[in-house]
Amino acid sequence: MPDNAAAVEPAPRDFRSTALYTDARDRLQFILLQTLVTIVLCYQLLFSQEAVVSTEAKEFIILGLLLFIAGVMFLPARLWENGWPIVALVLGDTAITTTIIYISGNAGSSLYLIYFLVMLIGAFAPSLKQMIGLSIILCAAYGAVLYLDSLESGSLSEGRLLGITVLLIMAVFYGATTETVRRERQKKAGLVEQIHMLKRIEAELQTQSGQDWLTGLANRRRFDEMVQQEWARAKREEASLAVLMLDLDYFKQFNDTYGHQAGDTCLQRVAKAINEVVHRPGDLPARYGGEEFVVVLPQTDAVGAARVAEKMRARIESLRIPHLSSRASDRVTISIGVAAMVPQEKGEPAVLIAAADQSLYQAKREGRNRVRSHVGESAVKKA
Repeated sequence: MPDNAAAVEPAPRDFRSTALYTDARDRLQFILLQTLVTIVLCYQLLFSQEAVVSTEAKEFIILGLLLFIAGVMFLPARLWENGWPIVALVLGDTAITTTIIYISGNAGSSLYLIYFLVMLIGAFAPSLKQMIGLSIILCAAYGAVLYLDSLESGSLSEGRLLGITVLLIMAVFYGATTETVRRERQKKAGLVEQIHMLKRIEAELQTQSGQDWLTGLANRRRFDEMVQQEWARAKREEASLAVLMLDLDYFKQFNDTYGHQAGDTCLQRVAKAINEVVHRPGDLPARYGGEEFVVVLPQTDAVGAARVAEKMRARIESLRIPHLSSRASDRVTISIGVAAMVPQEKGEPAVLIAAADQSLYQAKREGRNRVRSHVGESAVKKA
């Protein structure tokens, strides 16, 4: 059976889930912006004032733009981790936007908004410097469009020049805001990671101290130490030593039905009930691994151990924890294997544990929610 200390990893799952949610949200926003840019460019090309290119060429360009956005949507997420593909994409969008606006013959003063959409995509760049650099390139591209348009029209209105200034101001403001949000997000991620680290340290300390992190009972390490000590003592005193192996019936189905959080709560309630039944100072209830528990009962023979086991089984059944996916009952139940023996000179505790585990297997095979005992040749005290 695995040591239950190995199961202490709830926080990483939460941290990864948060990070994946953030990445998915950012990618969705990025794809929506890119889709909007593509739609605006297609509209610009379809309703251009001049027939610089043929209708067939326009349809070919539009098809290429649609295929491009489809390709962006299905790119693997790992390609966007370093942020440089974003920079390349913004530069490509800038070149495409500038070309389409020029060949469409519609360099109106409101077209700086198209560049602003491209600039919003640039907000996903790795740093503020790159964001500002891309914005300057965007403004230069828009200025080049206005300059070429002025050469053909012979005039350049102040409103169009103002558009460049407004675009640059918006770029700087939006870039600063984006950088602030990015830093806050990094701080939050760092805080979550620190919390996870503290939880791991706490779990390790609990493991070293012999306590199970979830139930508060002794852990597998403490049980191994205790059973060795009691085995040696029982051997010296020629006394009987008993071990109970307990397993929650159909616990995997319980988790599948009610969720892992409910499963953790169930384990805590069962552990509390076990602790309430075991009264003597020398007895040790422990979490053996997963949904399995173990109890060490010094100075106890098979009959006494079976009596404690039955009391424990009835106590847990009386908790009335619903378990509709169990085939043994409509509530949470346990199966218990009992083994007791007087240690022999060359014997080891593993023999006792294996006997209890064999009894537990028999209880499961016979339908669960029951106690089964194993009595070996060494179970009777020597005369």
